[in-house]
Amino acid sequence: MTTATIRTRRSTGRVPWPLILIEGGEKSGKSWAAAQLSASERVGQTYWIDLGEGAADEYGAIHGARYLVVEHDGTWASILGQVRAIHEEAARAAQAGEPPVVLVIDSMTAEWDLLKDWATARARGSQSNQRRLQQDPHAEIQVTFNLWNDATARHRRLMTLLMTFAGIVVMTARGKEVAA
Repeated sequence: MTTATIRTRRSTGRVPWPLILIEGGEKSGKSWAAAQLSASERVGQTYWIDLGEGAADEYGAIHGARYLVVEHDGTWASILGQVRAIHEEAARAAQAGEPPVVLVIDSMTAEWDLLKDWATARARGSQSNQRRLQQDPHAEIQVTFNLWNDATARHRRLMTLLMTFAGIVVMTARGKEVAA
């Protein structure tokens, strides 16, 4: 009988970096709160990734706001590449003992919409959906599980970067009231 060795260590007591989701309706103050955070003397450089909201420039007028708008071309590769670069910068700043880097993603709702559109576009190109569309140009497109799995894998790659970010991540998401 083989017995596994138990490997342990003492807990460090360190609090993990915050990963914050600000959810609310349109014009409820989500982006405003993120811009206000950038004005804090307790944080280092703030990077703002604007995904479909268009508010990054507008909120720069808030007194004290100090963030850099991250440029991307709207493609998944461009967005993920920028997040990776900021992830590396946050690790460098943390290692150097500098104030924490802040990453704002405004909004994660738009990120998921981008992934949904990507999966739907891929589904439109499938042979079965092409046949369906030839018979009826308004037919419902069937997005198969493998395409949803691919979209979810992309989202997970982004979330893994955000969860391992050596700084503060603030994500916004549009919410709405729903009835149960």
